[in-house]
Amino acid sequence: MIRKNIVGKRYGRLVVTKELGNGYVVCHCDCGNDKKIRKWSLMQGGIHSCGCLRKEVAPKRYDVRVLSANGTNLSILASNKIRSSNTSGVRGVHWDKSRGKWIGGVKIKGVDKKKRFEKFEDAVEYRKMLEELYVEPLLEKDQINIKEKKQIVPDKELRDAREKACVTRQTVHDRTGLSIVSLQQWENGYQHPTAVVRNLLLSWYRAGCPVLPALGIADDKPDGDYLIRLEQFKEENENAGQ
Repeated sequence: MIRKNIVGKRYGRLVVTKELGNGYVVCHCDCGNDKKIRKWSLMQGGIHSCGCLRKEVAPKRYDVRVLSANGTNLSILASNKIRSSNTSGVRGVHWDKSRGKWIGGVKIKGVDKKKRFEKFEDAVEYRKMLEELYVEPLLEKDQINIKEKKQIVPDKELRDAREKACVTRQTVHDRTGLSIVSLQQWENGYQHPTAVVRNLLLSWYRAGCPVLPALGIADDKPDGDYLIRLEQFKEENENAGQ
């Protein structure tokens, strides 16, 4: 449990105004709204606003028309509505009667990305992972580094490795302690990890993304000890192979 008092601290657009206990705090957003938020999610960088930020980066009608013409129906992908014919309760996930498996997927730029899974949860995970890698970047308006005036280049190798492993950012965080926001920024090219961290993460992806044993989390290190955990994992793997 995190016992550190964070009242008065700012996280993105949110300022913590009250500790509620049981892992929750009340935050005041710059837009004027107050919201109850899980404390750990706030500290590890997974939440930046009350929800207003997401609305602001939603595509305009013109953007939707342009991108939809390229084989990506952005208006549907940006919507939270579930079709009446959907029986799974999750967008992009359905049951394949002919093969007796769950299918998760999405259509991006005219290409169907989909896989079959024995478990419903795995299909949902795959769909969510595809949204993070392919849909979210399309919904972001600012793809240019304003200071340096150059196009931001996503880390293709890092993104491809996570896609092959079929894990969401939340799963990566749960199993390693790595910040969700850090991973997002690394993959999309807004920030770059050190070569050591990047190689450790790639090694972990390619090994099947096992759950790493927790080594403790400090108040001044909200990302936890993911680097130590990844280093130990790689060392144990290398020793096992000898």
